[in-house]
Amino acid sequence: MRAILLLGHGSKADGANQSMYQIAQLIKEKGGYETVECAFLGLSPPFIHHGIERCVSQGAREIIVIPYFLLAGEHVRRDLPKKVDEEKEKYPETDIILGPPIGFHPKLAEIILERINEVDGHNKRSQRY
Repeated sequence: MRAILLLGHGSKADGANQSMYQIAQLIKEKGGYETVECAFLGLSPPFIHHGIERCVSQGAREIIVIPYFLLAGEHVRRDLPKKVDEEKEKYPETDIILGPPIGFHPKLAEIILERINEVDGHNKRSQRY
């Protein structure tokens, strides 16, 4: 069985991580994946080892780890590969694949334009989201 693990930075702020869980649910529904989990780098649980463990405990033999990051900074280039390699050593019978981050995609421009349109025409000095 193939599982998907979304891996984000994470936040301690109440509700800040919720959008990633919502995306995971959409991926599960629209992508037809039985197992889609979320994990975070270190600010808030579940951490990556928890996410991998949950995928394996549900029967995953292949885990695709997708970094939930827009920018390919140090976390994406250095920290995530290191942590994924550590998990590969713990689960040699499981194929753990680190995919690319969200990064650049033309659809992001559409999303940003939607956000611009949401505030267009409002009192921009007092509007907060």
